Amino acid sequence: MRKTPFVYFIQAGSADGPIKIGCAIDPRRRFATYETWNPQPLTLLGVIPGGVKDEKALHRKLIKSKLRGEWYYPTEEVLEYVKRAHEPPTYTVQRNAPRDAPKDKETIELAIAKHDGNVSKAAVELNCSRRTLQNAMRRFQIPPGKSGRPQRSFAPKLTAEGESR
Repeated sequence: MRKTPFVYFIQAGSADGPIKIGCAIDPRRRFATYETWNPQPLTLLGVIPGGVKDEKALHRKLIKSKLRGEWYYPTEEVLEYVKRAHEPPTYTVQRNAPRDAPKDKETIELAIAKHDGNVSKAAVELNCSRRTLQNAMRRFQIPPGKSGRPQRSFAPKLTAEGESR
């Protein structure tokens, strides 16, 4: 299910501070990101339904109020659009949701053996990330080459005469 994008309005500083007009699927999450790096207090004024095309069209309409980039002076024209805005939805987009690693050594060893030592494929089967599976392997002291797949050797290969290739 695709989430609906929104055009959002974020104001920096006081009521006469500049207003950022941007687009995001989860405006609250985007707001939290801006709050992290912005030294001024920010206020999420509201959102209106619309995607990138709507955002760009709004930028063109408000060109006379443009301050810089996606930031605009809080003119009457800009504030008219802000008045039409409503509260953003409260859902959050679940990306990279944390997944639990397998709890026992045997399950991990079986999945790795089934996929001929391919940790990435084993991780997909176990519904966890490759990094999570590697950490579990470390925790259970499962060496990377235990799955039957030979370990890579970075030593130079010798020819029959004893010379390296």
